[in-house]
Amino acid sequence: MKSLYSILLMYMLAAILITGCGKTVKLIGSDSVTALSGNWNDADSRLVAEEVLNTCLTAPWYKEKSKDGKPVITVGQIRNSSHEHIDTDTFINDIQRVLANSGARQQLRAEIGADIMLTGEIAAIIDQNGGEQVKFYQVDIMLRDSQTQEILWIGGKKHKKSIEHSLQQRSK
Repeated sequence: MKSLYSILLMYMLAAILITGCGKTVKLIGSDSVTALSGNWNDADSRLVAEEVLNTCLTAPWYKEKSKDGKPVITVGQIRNSSHEHIDTDTFINDIQRVLANSGARQQLRAEIGADIMLTGEIAAIIDQNGGEQVKFYQVDIMLRDSQTQEILWIGGKKHKKSIEHSLQQRSK
């Protein structure tokens, strides 16, 4: 009888362990800020694009170039000079979305006929000591007149993240 209870108890524990090791998935808003790894993510891309472009489109160059109608802006290369993989296409799409929503005229990835070319770079610096890490991202954006090559505007965003690793992660 004792062995029957032991077997039943063993099956019950196994069932609890099996159901307890499942995966839970929940939907979250696409505009929510979710930072799991501390790396550049969708929220960083969206927030930086919005802040940089909102500053850019309220700068004096835009008013000057808009006298004869809104200038045509094309988004050129955004280089990733950081240590980690950053999907610059996602960042470019975020920039284009902000431009489109602002009413600015734009050409998607075509330089011919554009009045202004937007280019940029994402760089990063990591500072780490023990289980603490700080990631510093610097995004620099430049607008250049396509005809004269005159630099119309240089702006950017500095973005910093603090990451604390647990004891378990430190030993890996």
